[in-house]
Amino acid sequence: VVLFEKQTRIGGQLNYARQVPGKAEFNETLRYYRTQLARLGVEIRLGTEAEADALVAEGFAEVVIATGVVPRVPEIPGRELGHVVMYSEVFEQKAKVGNKVAIVGAGGIACDLSHLLVHNEVISAQTAEYLLSYRIVDEQTIHRLQASKRKVFMLRRGKHVGSGLGKTTRWATLAQLKQRGVEMLTQIEYKRIAPEGVYISVNDEEQLVPADTVIIAAGATPNQSLYHALTNRLPVHLIGGAKEAGELDAKRAILEGAQVGRAI
Repeated sequence: VVLFEKQTRIGGQLNYARQVPGKAEFNETLRYYRTQLARLGVEIRLGTEAEADALVAEGFAEVVIATGVVPRVPEIPGRELGHVVMYSEVFEQKAKVGNKVAIVGAGGIACDLSHLLVHNEVISAQTAEYLLSYRIVDEQTIHRLQASKRKVFMLRRGKHVGSGLGKTTRWATLAQLKQRGVEMLTQIEYKRIAPEGVYISVNDEEQLVPADTVIIAAGATPNQSLYHALTNRLPVHLIGGAKEAGELDAKRAILEGAQVGRAI
């Protein structure tokens, strides 16, 4: 078995998720796979993008496509401006993010991104609990210490925020974001992106959401280019986000990988 990975480390979007406060357990998931792949002798080619002709030439008997997703770019005038970046660029630390941020999208990825952007390492949850339990400070002081210097707006055409989050954790995540000052504007229409921010329409009234950074987190589409390039040339299987785009669903992707592995 040979594993091709375009990036310099395995994990795909799990490398995004593990950065989010409260999701450090994904570090253990990746550590487990690194250990097991080494133990089982799987050849891993990091920094190598798989190409159809090369796979055919090397004579592989089966190919499993797990190329994930491509971020979707909505048709909003001004999306080509320099301060507009994709959510993937922020997670990969390829984009500088200012103190006034507008996020186009309000699904699970946008919520995770907001949590990451407003997280303040000055005082942790454990420290806050200790200070409160011994009455060293009051709750108002804790909230001030935990407040983020960064102002974040999440924007969505629809009504619901965090639709990709778990049913039992969605309310807690949204409560934390609101506590840290994240504003969630729903049922809006995008008018245009300008250097000063995003112009939206609310109840037919135009208003400006000020932002020095605009982040696109408006869903994704399956990355199936390699799959189509290999069809009718080699036995090929499609799994994970490449099969069906959506919010990060590690459980489904791992299940599909296990099923294809057993079938082969």
